Amino acid sequence: MTGGSDLREDRSLDVLVLSSYYWPETAGNAPYVTGVTEHLAGRGHRVVVATGFPHYPEWHSSPRGFFGTDERRRGVEIRRRRHYVPTSQSALTRAVYEASLYTMGTTALPRRAPDAIVGWSPTLAGAGLARAAARLYGRPYGLVFQDLMGPGALQSGVEGGRGIAMLVERAEVGLARSAAAVGVIADGFRAYFESHGIPPERIHDLPNWSQDAVPTELPTETRTRLGWSQDDFVCLHAGNMGHKQGLENVLHAAAVIEDPAIRIVLAGDGNERRKLEALAGELGLSNVTFVPPQPPGLYESMLRAADVLLVNQRATVGEMSLASKLTSYFMAARPVIGAVAERSETARELTRAGAGELTPPQDPEALAHAITRFKGAAPEAEMFGMRGRRYAEERLSAVHVLERYEAFVETISRGHAPHSLRRRADSRPWETPDPEPRFIEARRTTESPRISIVIVSFNCLPALAVCLESLNAERSTLPAEVIVVDNASSDGTVAELSTRYPWVRIVENHVNVGFARAMNQALEIASGKLVLALNPDTAVPPGAVTSAIDELERHPDVGMLGVKLVRPDGTFDHACKRGFPTIGSALSYFLRLDRLWPRSPRFARYTAGQLGQDEPGTVDAINGAFMLVRREAALDVGPMDERYWLYAEDLDWCHRFWERGWKVFYWPGVEVVHWKGGSSGDVRSWALNRAFHRSMWQFYDKHHAADHGQLVSRLVWIGVWAKFAGSALANALRKPPAHGWDDDEHTPPNGMPATPDP
Repeated sequence: MTGGSDLREDRSLDVLVLSSYYWPETAGNAPYVTGVTEHLAGRGHRVVVATGFPHYPEWHSSPRGFFGTDERRRGVEIRRRRHYVPTSQSALTRAVYEASLYTMGTTALPRRAPDAIVGWSPTLAGAGLARAAARLYGRPYGLVFQDLMGPGALQSGVEGGRGIAMLVERAEVGLARSAAAVGVIADGFRAYFESHGIPPERIHDLPNWSQDAVPTELPTETRTRLGWSQDDFVCLHAGNMGHKQGLENVLHAAAVIEDPAIRIVLAGDGNERRKLEALAGELGLSNVTFVPPQPPGLYESMLRAADVLLVNQRATVGEMSLASKLTSYFMAARPVIGAVAERSETARELTRAGAGELTPPQDPEALAHAITRFKGAAPEAEMFGMRGRRYAEERLSAVHVLERYEAFVETISRGHAPHSLRRRADSRPWETPDPEPRFIEARRTTESPRISIVIVSFNCLPALAVCLESLNAERSTLPAEVIVVDNASSDGTVAELSTRYPWVRIVENHVNVGFARAMNQALEIASGKLVLALNPDTAVPPGAVTSAIDELERHPDVGMLGVKLVRPDGTFDHACKRGFPTIGSALSYFLRLDRLWPRSPRFARYTAGQLGQDEPGTVDAINGAFMLVRREAALDVGPMDERYWLYAEDLDWCHRFWERGWKVFYWPGVEVVHWKGGSSGDVRSWALNRAFHRSMWQFYDKHHAADHGQLVSRLVWIGVWAKFAGSALANALRKPPAHGWDDDEHTPPNGMPATPDP
């Protein structure tokens, strides 16, 4: 293994996205959430979206299930839940809406723990659910802000909004401070978060990209379908008709316009549409038309069929809101009028693009004048339209923005659950932060090693010394490098290795990062064509490693080979050849049916009883105490899954070897002594016991849950944790052993379970 990039390129992630808006909604941030998730799924990531039923901008929901539905689209698993949808906007209805989104959203969270959690604002529920999921799974989360709820409530002028705006702002900032990363769509958002103490390096610029769906009609066809004359000069406002847009300003401007050839079109929906239609009737406006929301293709055709495009906002809407429609407007190559506050992000973006003109907000006469002027300035209008198109193509390319989003999610996955969410490290050690390790190169190196022998240690110096002495005898005839990854031992392991074993390469971790992570650290620097994962509580007889290598090379289709493991008293350690744990095999093992029928393929599957202890052959899995692996196969399969802090990581790796077409082989040609006893005795600590049962559930959830119904999986989950409760109680009642090394089946002399046997 020559480098970490070989093993970690294109790392597939489990991503959980929490958003109130999603496909098939076409307004607001829904197209961007949908685009990001489908891009991630297309890149090989497993993506789950927890969301509601489509309701925006119509603010009317039509759920298809009493409680919710689960569906799949373009590789994305979509989990929808029913929630309250207000028909009018006020502080109270908004609060109920957010509360229902949050409450029902919790029921859409998947069983499987994700690598990264992404919450999407402009609903506080999306951000709050991200934090709740981080607490539930013990995983990091990030937030994407398309709008800022707190300042937005102050600026929008929603009835009753000022009374709770400051409270919402504090909650919003608090959620951002706990996030591993924060994504913003505008410069003003960045300045806002920096002013509230969010470190600049945690803020990522994620602008809305240009949505350039292919128009399905020619402009003349669109005008005919929508009832526009070819001679009409059409000023179009497309998107949400809500309180923030303040579209009564547009209707009063239409009342001022005297030119009969100018038509004002309001396309879309929202909770203010009925009021606007009523106002148009009261004003007797014959030059105003309302058009329903248009699907992709027809929407872009409509934009291109208009003569000028309009963004209208209330004067109070400032730097904390950016009209998402601008990107589509720019791609339509039409001039844009912005009846918005000069300090707003919408105004800044329009000015940067050079795609149109600004006019004062809530000033109908000024807006009417701007529309009328554009009608008589065709060359200037065309120039504005082309500038906007060029700006979108150069600065807002979907390809580049989606690459930023993928990097954003990768950044989140490398983070940690924030301090306020993280439980005690001794309670959940797999959450312990892992600062960069220290690498200590061997003073006596081996040129072109044939094999890299990797040992993970933790407070096991006596056992480790025995293991290294047994290897030293074979090093004279076998070109081998030995790498010891020490997980923050407190017994002087690193100092002793540096003094007594100058031929050992050392990776010194500052915290206990677990077995899988430690193994991957070694794999990243190993240089042999073969890798041997070896436990420190083993003693390898002379020639055993060479013989195992020779046997492996006789089977080119075998990616991993294990040998016969025996206890110090000579008894056979059945964990060296195993079947994958299934519901049936685990029950048979738990009920000890394998002892009644030790050679039964059915009842003794867990211990691979169909294969005698002295018979070579393929098996589901071997034990991590002695695991000889081809470098070629390891590169093909990828590193160990670090979500297993302890236990089952070797089972999982074996499973993935088989999935990639590499056989796993048991060979009893040599015997290696395996103590399987540790300084912790035969009573597992609470943390290790919990880690063991956690790994049992993770293995089932990853490899078997999809083959069973939800009810069966829930019963398995209950069974696993009921077993944990029983074993924890039994451990509490047992007396600790009087000696140091005992025959505990899962605890080797390193004081941590590095050879799992679920």
